[in-house]
Amino acid sequence: MKDISEYALARVTGGVPVWPLVIEPNLALWTIADGLCNELEVVCPKPATPQSLTASPGRFIPCLKYILGEYDKIYFQHANSKESSAQVLPRLFAITPAPSFRWRFISMNAELLASFFPTVSKPDCPAEYTSVFYSIFNFEQFGYER
Repeated sequence: MKDISEYALARVTGGVPVWPLVIEPNLALWTIADGLCNELEVVCPKPATPQSLTASPGRFIPCLKYILGEYDKIYFQHANSKESSAQVLPRLFAITPAPSFRWRFISMNAELLASFFPTVSKPDCPAEYTSVFYSIFNFEQFGYER
């Protein structure tokens, strides 16, 4: 399978596909491999290089979505079969980053805000904290007046 996958990868990504020498080119195997490549070739942008992936990763989303659709078909067939299979199922993946529930936050205090804006003077005592916030943010739209 590894040798055929290298052939398929070169064909789908716009490279030069070379049938592996270790596998005898029989018509049935070649037809199956080319049929799968034809389907994936339509949705995969060319050339598929690390540089093109880095430049515009969004162009590869339809290709990844197609692959996940094919994986879903395999999982659906496996779930509906009554016989237990020793078949190794393909590993599913997420197209977009999975959000974590570890909340990340930055503590916003008056001294930190004043350090970002040179026109705002740093507060000397806690009584001046509100004046820093009011000089940076517009709280009138929320009904709070100075």
